[in-house]
Amino acid sequence: MAAMRRTLLAATMVLSLSPPAAAQDATAPSGHSLHGEAFDEGPRQQARLLPGMGDIQFPVTTKSSEAQRFIEQGIAQVHTFYYFEAERSFRQAAFLDPDCAMAYWGMALANQNNAKRGLAFVGKARDRAVSITDRERKYLDALAALFAEGKDDGARREDYVKGLESVVLAYPDDIEAKALLAWAIIGNSWGGSKLSSRVVVNILIEEVLRRSPLHPGAHHYRIHLWDGSDPARRLPAPRPTPAQRPASRTPGTCPATSTTVSRGGRRWPTSRKTPRASTTLTCSRRG
Repeated sequence: MAAMRRTLLAATMVLSLSPPAAAQDATAPSGHSLHGEAFDEGPRQQARLLPGMGDIQFPVTTKSSEAQRFIEQGIAQVHTFYYFEAERSFRQAAFLDPDCAMAYWGMALANQNNAKRGLAFVGKARDRAVSITDRERKYLDALAALFAEGKDDGARREDYVKGLESVVLAYPDDIEAKALLAWAIIGNSWGGSKLSSRVVVNILIEEVLRRSPLHPGAHHYRIHLWDGSDPARRLPAPRPTPAQRPASRTPGTCPATSTTVSRGGRRWPTSRKTPRASTTLTCSRRG
């Protein structure tokens, strides 16, 4: 029985890495993927749908309901900076539906800090973009701007923000666009761009939380938003600051990832005598 299970597992892993039928006649050097250079790196084993990944609603054009679930899992993992595992989820979605453009968009999103691979995945998404919706096309155009050649990093990141703004303006009920936009603005400030108003970004995050109170990205990003500059830090101890409010909730938004669990303890100083401090310290130890 054990030998049979090992055989079935090996067969499943081979299938998860097998190229679509159209590519099986092609040849590639040893150690390289038939799908192209972008696939030479990244996860190799198949993804699984995991509990505790957070609640994400992100409809895409796909013929596979399971691929849809893997895409939503991948977005949740992106929100918690689990980029390697996010790419694994998006690859699994592409295996289940090779024509799903947004599976490749997701692979690019998971490689937002790797322009070469990100651009390659955007190209593969565009190859499959004939029947996608206007909303999906705006997402794809925004990410393509992030990896555009011929511009410096700052200009590309600003264009990415503008692209996400176009999604938000056209589809104001799409909270994932708002969450990604909030992080894009925060991330740009880490790269040297001036963040003129944290309050404005916080309002954007609040819109996400009104629709999804335990959204993993919104709580995570708000902690980073107030890192190092908290205008409420001089409030009386029992009153939580804007960053401490999400910190107390973050561990529950995506409990299977250590990122959200550990982030929950960052904003509560150990010397502060508050009822929530001990809870948050416990969460930090779990992470």
